Amino acid sequence: MKVTFSIPKDKWLAQFSIKYPQIQFNLLSTLALSKTQGNCVMQVQGENIPAFWEEFSASDESKRCQIIYQDFSRTVQKQNVLLMNVVFDSPWVLFTIMEPQSIVLFPIHILKGKLTINLIAPQKKIDALFKKPYWKPLGLSLTHVGIFGPAPKISAHQQRILDYALEYGLFNIPRDYSLTEAADLISNANPKDKMSVSALSENLRRLNKKLAESYAQVKDADETEKLD
Repeated sequence: MKVTFSIPKDKWLAQFSIKYPQIQFNLLSTLALSKTQGNCVMQVQGENIPAFWEEFSASDESKRCQIIYQDFSRTVQKQNVLLMNVVFDSPWVLFTIMEPQSIVLFPIHILKGKLTINLIAPQKKIDALFKKPYWKPLGLSLTHVGIFGPAPKISAHQQRILDYALEYGLFNIPRDYSLTEAADLISNANPKDKMSVSALSENLRRLNKKLAESYAQVKDADETEKLD
């Protein structure tokens, strides 16, 4: 699923991404520190980053950011790049999207006030998520939701393993359950799916490979479509 929506205009990320439309902000990783605060590693790349950084540094929000890497080379062959660690309030996106046990594919892109997330989750859970009323009070507009690209070819058994993996948080970092615990839970849930820890680990590796290959094909197709 590819989901794009507007960031509330009172957020600094919306304000600066709209003011500097030639700059793309990429969230490389996110972490919920609490129910009111989150942390992310953000990559900023494109033209005119020195001007952005000079203005942003003068704002109060800059006190919550730490530069990890910067390259403000002005050569034509090389884009300006800024990598920073950011602490932010109200990590509602993290909580609402992780609620249906979705897999978030990083990076998350922000451009011109719009945030785009690629998700892997059952269709019915995605539909239920974006029908919930708390999106409207946040001033968000859902501009596009759709299935992108063909689904990876997995067997019925692998589909059940994938459902278990999502349910038991085996794709989370850290995992909600160890593989040993998950194998026991799966065996108790359905004796027909009983398997050893090594078999579960192998199935997860095969699933990861198929999902990664499927995403790579979709990404290539999406880039071709943009060029066309």
